[in-house]
Amino acid sequence: MIKKFKLYIMLVAVALSSVSCLDKMPEDGIPFDESLQTVSDINLAVIGIYDAFRSKYLYSGNLTLLPDIQTDLVYGVNGNTNVYGDIWRWKEIKPTNTDIEAVYGALYDVINRCNFMLDRTEKDQYNGRIVFDGIVESAKTALANGIPVGLGNDVGCPYITQYDFWRELCYFHKYCGVSNQFALYTATLRNARLAGVGDVTGSLEVGKSEDLIVTRQNPLDDLRALQHLELVACRGRVVKKPAPKRSQTVDKLLDPYLE
Repeated sequence: MIKKFKLYIMLVAVALSSVSCLDKMPEDGIPFDESLQTVSDINLAVIGIYDAFRSKYLYSGNLTLLPDIQTDLVYGVNGNTNVYGDIWRWKEIKPTNTDIEAVYGALYDVINRCNFMLDRTEKDQYNGRIVFDGIVESAKTALANGIPVGLGNDVGCPYITQYDFWRELCYFHKYCGVSNQFALYTATLRNARLAGVGDVTGSLEVGKSEDLIVTRQNPLDDLRALQHLELVACRGRVVKKPAPKRSQTVDKLLDPYLE
């Protein structure tokens, strides 16, 4: 009995010691942010992308990728001898279909490798700066010549969230030099008028849609107050103290642009 008891204690100790190592980097591991420092590193990352394309799930009986893309219209239907048409039938894909799961798993591996490289290359940051400066200059030029400017945030693009539209007002104020009041006007009534619905929404008036938000602090003093909401009212529905799930990664990357 004592021997068995000692054995159990030993097994538990080994298990706990193994678990405690799961969150540790290998001694020769390289942190993500330091992984791409030279042209050679970039070349190796590109080789990794090509290697991911060689997955057996993309070039075996499951799916021969390039011919399928070339004959997309043929493979987009079920019929004849097409046994893998389900891959293109988005609404009917079942989790029990391991072939399709394997194909999409391999494709997402390729996508992840591409995103990993693009997010960490100086060229990508350089191109982003060109686009950013162009947008700011265009907005300033339009405002200086009396051309209306609207605000939007391209939800669905990388680092763009459903809850971060307030940042656009802050950027408009900081980089284009408009007042807090004008930024709020642009995001509400001017946007509505540019969209052709200025008589329906965009301002609090009798007969208009009563969509609105209530903030803890006054955004006329600091536009960042728009991120702390006490209440949202939309189409007759009221949500008190909304608490959307935030991405710490996005906040960490974007917050410096507000300073």
